[in-house]
Amino acid sequence: MNRGFSLLELLMVFAILAILSSLAIVSYRRTRGANRLDGFTDQVSTVVMMTRRRALATSTDFIVHLLPNSVAYCQLDPANPSQSSCPTPANANCAPFGAGTAPCESVRAMTSGSSASIVQWANQPDDLGQSGIVRQPIGSGRVLRCYGTGRFAGACDSDPATPNPDGFTVYLASSDESSRHRKVVVYPAAGRPRVIDSW
Repeated sequence: MNRGFSLLELLMVFAILAILSSLAIVSYRRTRGANRLDGFTDQVSTVVMMTRRRALATSTDFIVHLLPNSVAYCQLDPANPSQSSCPTPANANCAPFGAGTAPCESVRAMTSGSSASIVQWANQPDDLGQSGIVRQPIGSGRVLRCYGTGRFAGACDSDPATPNPDGFTVYLASSDESSRHRKVVVYPAAGRPRVIDSW
């Protein structure tokens, strides 16, 4: 005579399903956080590379504006060499200084969500984990200048006040899990920035 499952057997099945479900949710959250961090890291790397190319193609200086949760690039205003941000809204035509010899450009790329952010930067490449590299908090943002002409054409500089491009490093972290970090290393000479998985 078959009487079905006992209450104890049903409770055991539900307990196992609950444990498996909780493990799946934790794994999904970790993967989602890593994907957002990777996506934002790729955006930072791509924006730096695009800025270099636009500076060389138009023979004008551009800036990269790094903020904790976004990155943008735009043409440098010739009347304001100490420009500290890119115009908004996105894809603004920046008409106030668009009358120069090259068309004015402004592009803004944003992250989706708030699970990845730029947390620090250094004014030199940190590709081998060298000691003595001073990391500084990103704070309210940082501007990097990419030169379109002159002896530094194609290079990006983290200290435009004293032009001598040494490269720089951008440190990113995932807020979902503190152990997930990436860094984007930008070398002084033109080339694709290097993405390193941890720091």
